[in-house]
Amino acid sequence: MFLSPGSITHNSARLRLLVVILNIG
Repeated sequence: MFLSPGSITHNSARLRLLVVILNIG
């Protein structure tokens, strides 16, 4: 996993989406 300013924000957003999807499911 590459840790760059843009990647961190993008990864956190993707993690939020995954958590929401898992919670709905």
